[in-house]
Amino acid sequence: MKAYQSGVWLDGTEAFVLHFTDEGRHCVHLKSGITHHQRFEGEGKSFTRMGDVYIDPEKTEENRRDHEATAFYKRIEKELMDSDQFVIFGPAEMKTGLAKAIHENRELSPKLREVKTAEKMSENQMFAWTAEFFKVHAD
Repeated sequence: MKAYQSGVWLDGTEAFVLHFTDEGRHCVHLKSGITHHQRFEGEGKSFTRMGDVYIDPEKTEENRRDHEATAFYKRIEKELMDSDQFVIFGPAEMKTGLAKAIHENRELSPKLREVKTAEKMSENQMFAWTAEFFKVHAD
């Protein structure tokens, strides 16, 4: 199904990819799968020792989160391949990470219209926001 205009609302836990097509509109909901650090009671040791080597688990967790975020961005990019143009919006830093990943994609980069800050919304509010964006920013 060819999506002429799309919007992506995302934060650190999920993304909603909203498509407007000739057949109407539809939404794809993606969970990020990004694990966040959980503190446990009594946790105090800030390193792990393997023999004579000390390993910083925060760096390991940061690398894991980066890989998980990259995989999340790739899933979103796949959903946007049939779009003629799209906008990214949301409350968190993830939107700028997605925009950076898209700028590295030669096929998707020219289709990105803008990256905007927006608060948490219902699905209907996301559709309304996206429709209004494209009505105001018509090419």
